[in-house]
Amino acid sequence: MAKRLAAPLIAAVLLGACSESAADGQQVDVVAQLAGSLSDLAVAKDGSPVVLVTQGERVEIWHGGKKIDVDPSVRGADEIGLAPDGSYYVSSTDGLYHVRADGTAARVAGGKRGFTADGGKADGPAGPISGVGVDPQGRVVYTESLTDGAVLLTLVRRIEADGTILTLMGRGGVVMPEAISAAADPPLGTKGVDLPLPGGYYKTLDVGADGTVFVSGKESVLALTPDGTVMPLVAGRFPKQVTTAQQPFDPEGKAVDASVSMYDPLVPPNISTDAGTIVLTSSDLGHAPAQAFRWVGSFSAAQKTMVDGVFNRLTTATTSWPRIRVVRSDGTVTTAAWGAKAAAVRGGRLYLAMTDKSAILITRVKLPANTQ
Repeated sequence: MAKRLAAPLIAAVLLGACSESAADGQQVDVVAQLAGSLSDLAVAKDGSPVVLVTQGERVEIWHGGKKIDVDPSVRGADEIGLAPDGSYYVSSTDGLYHVRADGTAARVAGGKRGFTADGGKADGPAGPISGVGVDPQGRVVYTESLTDGAVLLTLVRRIEADGTILTLMGRGGVVMPEAISAAADPPLGTKGVDLPLPGGYYKTLDVGADGTVFVSGKESVLALTPDGTVMPLVAGRFPKQVTTAQQPFDPEGKAVDASVSMYDPLVPPNISTDAGTIVLTSSDLGHAPAQAFRWVGSFSAAQKTMVDGVFNRLTTATTSWPRIRVVRSDGTVTTAAWGAKAAAVRGGRLYLAMTDKSAILITRVKLPANTQ
């Protein structure tokens, strides 16, 4: 899920709409406009956007237009996971917090740098925590960085019902360089706990309705199935066989052949999944979006200036820009949008967050039937 991007204070607005195609660009519906530095975007089961923002070190959660001031003990924010009971899990600069609907918070992992082995209490020492998701049983899953000697690795871990930690994916110990480089495309039947994950790359994740954990790598995405085995979802096997869509949702090729940049600090990566569709916020430097991706809709004058400005910079920039990719349930990949700094999927709709100097703008589009 996405990270901090500046946007000064404006009022929050919620709007409703439905999406249709447009001949002169990509029709989007404005859902919300709000303030702050964007950290992450999620969508609740009722379709209301949940936006994690910061104001300095203070953290706010906007849920369906309602602002929740998070306890000031939570400093900074990275990702948010939605719990079944309506509460939230937020990763921050000093650990993982459980945040209730009234903004009160309790740290559930981390706080003191170090490492806690499996079976230990989750509130023990931990490395930096970033990616956050919640499984169907309400257990929080997260990524934790681990330094083992001179090697930086990542673990995917879960807090069990009794408050102890279980590692689901990744391992420490002596790890050969070739084993780390092969992590993007592991052999069939590889167990998650046998797969070393390079540190610094595997930072964002989400959890599907069946408990499958999707986690990003440098240019790849892995799926950890409920039985503990790992499958490559995006692996860069034959990237030249994957095209660049000239229209939103045009087919591009097999996801496993694609190479998707998920490590650019200018475009922090994000994963969102719902009903078999996986949405990736990635970066791209080598391609410019076609005119068909320019957002059009019922914008205010200020919103139109913002959207047009972002798209104009997209077509002329020499730095990387965000590209929203969608992995369909049939294993193919497409480009859904350009320019959004975060994306989330729910109920057949794709929610997009664009930021500029003056605003965070949340829009949505309806996914084509063949994309779900």
